[in-house]
Amino acid sequence: MNKYRIYLGLFICFGLAFVIWSMTEISHSYDEPLEALKQTKQDMEVIIPAYNINDEALYFFIDENDQLGTAFMKQGIYGWKTGAISASPQQEMKADQKLIDYHVYDNSMIYGLLSDAEGSLEVNINGAPARTLEIGVMLEQEVAQKHNLQDKILWYYQQKDLMPEGVKTLKNSVIVLNKKGF
Repeated sequence: MNKYRIYLGLFICFGLAFVIWSMTEISHSYDEPLEALKQTKQDMEVIIPAYNINDEALYFFIDENDQLGTAFMKQGIYGWKTGAISASPQQEMKADQKLIDYHVYDNSMIYGLLSDAEGSLEVNINGAPARTLEIGVMLEQEVAQKHNLQDKILWYYQQKDLMPEGVKTLKNSVIVLNKKGF
């Protein structure tokens, strides 16, 4: 009889723990990934969607402090939740530079802004092309002008273990080509 009481007590404890966990998950989950992002980070002025595939979504943003950032969302049992969010200050572009700046996220993604008035530049990381988003075209004209994004593209490259062990920077790995395909 005591053995059954112990099992019943354990079952009730695990049941209560599951109910509490479920309630927490439900309160932090949303129907759409963008909704989850907006609830987590409220100081975003510009939101740039990159992809929403299966149970993962990636967004870039510029916040009130003019920081370029990225956010990953995951879809769980109860809906979308914000994963990791990262934001870094943008660097000032020198007159002779086309590559504004880039940021490395969690050794799995590198991203940045590129000034491309002619629409002909391409970014390669270790010889592989990065994905690009023409944010000057994607955004409303007044938003693009306010943040000086009219002729900018946002580029990103994802790869597990982006920097091999012992490598501290990808500076020599980021190559901006003058013309697409050349």
